[in-house]
This record gives sequence, structure tokens and C-alpha cells, in this order.
Amino acid sequence: DAQKLYDEAYENCIKSTEVSQIQKDFLSTIYRYESLDCKFAYALKKKEFIKCQDISVQQLSIIDNIISKYQKDDIQEDNIKSWYKFLVDHRITAETHRYFPIGKSYFDNNEYKKALFYFRRTEEIYNTRKKEELPEDFLANHFLNYYILKFNISQCQVGILQTDIEEKEFLERQTIKELLHSFKKNRKLFSSKIENYYIYPFIILKLKEILAIKAKIIPINK
Repeated sequence: DAQKLYDEAYENCIKSTEVSQIQKDFLSTIYRYESLDCKFAYALKKKEFIKCQDISVQQLSIIDNIISKYQKDDIQEDNIKSWYKFLVDHRITAETHRYFPIGKSYFDNNEYKKALFYFRRTEEIYNTRKKEELPEDFLANHFLNYYILKFNISQCQVGILQTDIEEKEFLERQTIKELLHSFKKNRKLFSSKIENYYIYPFIILKLKEILAIKAKIIPINK
């Protein structure tokens, strides 16, 4: 349903005679991006990982076309400036989408080392985002997504621990490090000004899962 609404908004924007060409370019790109994002979420849910990558390539293409056409310093209107920032920010998201599905695919096939490589690549790209420029609601979403990514990384490390004894000692330290880093990100999320009641139960559930994993890999001295 959401995808249909974005597609309709895209078509109406293209046909509109009430907005300038630059507004039409930016708005149509945003509507097209959001439509593809709906398709990406559905494909990821269905575990159609190749389709996910194809969608992210389309997103990158439409964003790059606009970013290359308009230079930030040449844009005068305030709303256009905010749309420009939106597209720059979501270009990073689209780029991470190229690697995250590959990691999920390998993880589902218990190929934890390969999955860990692609999750790490996703993290590298994700960390290029300038968080100080994000609005409060986007910042909360950033911490949530980053937490999910770090959780996937720790899951990969647990998987390797269970299948590769030679790397056990090293990965035990790394796994604990990732879990502690994840807790740190959660504190930032909870301290944000926006009240994310819809996020809180999800975080608590994931924390319980992490603690359960942690209890299994850390010997408890009685």
C-alpha cells in the first residue's frame, strides 16, 4: 500500500505544472526512492537477497543522477537544501543495502566468516554518515539500525565460535567488545530527546537475546 502511494505521488509530481523543474526533480527522486525502499523491505522479508541488491543499485542510480546535476552550493531554496541533505543521507543507506543482504544470505547458510565480512563492510559505509547533521528523529533511527547491525556482527562471531575452535580465544574478546559497543549505542538512543515508545520493547527483547548469548559464551565462576 505504501509503495502504491509513493508511485502515485511520483506520477503526480512528474505531471505537475505547479512546481519548478528543480522541485520536480528532487521530489520525484524522493518519491521514487521511497517506493523502491518499500520494495526493498518486502524483498528482504522474503529473503530475496539478489532482488534486494538490484533495488539498491536502482536507488543509487536515481540519487546520483540528481546529486551530480545539482551542486549543494548552487541551491538557494531552503526546502531544496533539506531535500538535498535527505538524498545524500539516503544514498549512504542505499549503498549499505548493497552489502547487508549478502551478509544475511551467508548468515542464513551458516557461512559466518563471509557474512561477517559483508556486515563489516556495511558498518564501514554506515560510519561515513555525518550524524551531527541528522534531525532528531533520523538520529534515533540511525542508532536503532546501527544497533541491529552490531547485533548481526556479534551473532556472526558467536557462530564462528561454535564452528571454528582455532579462533575461539580471539573471537571471545571481540564478541564481548561488540556487545558492550551495542549497549553504548543503546544508551545514546535512550538519551535522545525524541520519545521512541515503539522502539523500546524491541530493544528490550534484543537485549535479552544478547544477554542469553553472553551467558552461554562467558563461563560463570560459582
